[in-house]
Amino acid sequence: MDLTGKETFKENKRLLIVFLSIVFLLFANQLYRRNKVYNNGVYSICTIVYSEGYKGGIMSRVKYEYKGKQFTDLVHTPGGMKTFGDAYFIKLLPDNPDAFVFLEDFPVPACLLNVKVPPDGWKELPTCK
Repeated sequence: MDLTGKETFKENKRLLIVFLSIVFLLFANQLYRRNKVYNNGVYSICTIVYSEGYKGGIMSRVKYEYKGKQFTDLVHTPGGMKTFGDAYFIKLLPDNPDAFVFLEDFPVPACLLNVKVPPDGWKELPTCK
């Protein structure tokens, strides 16, 4: 099939529209998911397992527990390398604990490091008394 210049342009335009539509849908899904976590999530504590630099920035592996089950995941940490064992608050969805937001600006204070996280997490961000 030999396409003329005009037909090639139309075909490329269609492919570009499809590609941009997919990118937009992925971005919109991420925003929706993040908003859902912020509005309906519960707080828990995660611990840094390791951090390393990647081409796109610093990634840290975190581990956390929810309802007695252990989870691990990679998170982008724009604030830089995190130290092994550091604890941070996360907010996660009760019905989908894999969906969470790493709260980099909320390290766990020393007074809460030895506090056991409730199996269902906290409704409000815990503070020291």
